[in-house]
Amino acid sequence: MSVIPFDRVQRQIDQARDYVHDPRRFLEEREKALPLLLNVLSQVEPELRRDILFVLSTFAKEEVSVPLARIMGNDDFSDELRDQAALYLSVLGPFLKDPQPVLSFLADYLKSEDVSLKVRAIVAMGWEGNIWAALPLIECLYDPDPEVQETAVTALCSLNDSRVAGLLIDRMGNCLPDQRRAIILNLWRFMDRNEEVLQVYLREITRQDSPYRGDVLTVLQNLDYMPGHDSLYLAMLEDPDPNYRLFALERLSLSKDPPLNRIKGLLDDQDIRVRWVAMKVTAAMSMGRS
Repeated sequence: MSVIPFDRVQRQIDQARDYVHDPRRFLEEREKALPLLLNVLSQVEPELRRDILFVLSTFAKEEVSVPLARIMGNDDFSDELRDQAALYLSVLGPFLKDPQPVLSFLADYLKSEDVSLKVRAIVAMGWEGNIWAALPLIECLYDPDPEVQETAVTALCSLNDSRVAGLLIDRMGNCLPDQRRAIILNLWRFMDRNEEVLQVYLREITRQDSPYRGDVLTVLQNLDYMPGHDSLYLAMLEDPDPNYRLFALERLSLSKDPPLNRIKGLLDDQDIRVRWVAMKVTAAMSMGRS
């Protein structure tokens, strides 16, 4: 008679898969299911791990927050799992009734000499409304490691506190190029400081020697049309690069009162794409006024 070995780990993984596929069962057996899912996180394939983290962060926010913070600081886990733990903490952070236990872990991680752990802690802190994190994140702007600085910029912007905008704009005058780029790529989040942000973008995109012109264009391309940016688009109509002129022309065509004379000036543009769009916009405006 042969003896079939009892694979306890595989049985737990199968149970975890069942809970992921049936969240109602997870809720019914919460006391047993929660520690089981946490226990198998480091032993399952990436796809199932993502599903487990999704279930935990959806149905067990309070219970899972501290375990996720512990995972971040545990060298026994893979870098991928520790990164995922930080990301999920940043997502569920705004929904925690009492975030202080988690924040205590993260504050200790910021003191670490391990740059990777510090970066994960910064990522985990970057949730909307986490005002407690503002001061320690500001201190990270002056960290000697560029990755820490850049990650701190993104996390500060994620707090959605308009007071941070002025600080970051001032910081642009005395920071490393990569940190400056990170600030430029994130300033759009501060819509209530639109005039200040607009001036930064206008300054960078109209300076032909600015290495950040492409970054500003990338930001604008990912934003919907905003009437408050018309002055920026008008300045871009004079840009030597036809891609910038074309983008500005397309955006100005969405204005309630497009600058017809400026657009007509592009009917003889050297770039055929610009001429074609200028012709279509001019024709449409003429028909609308007839």
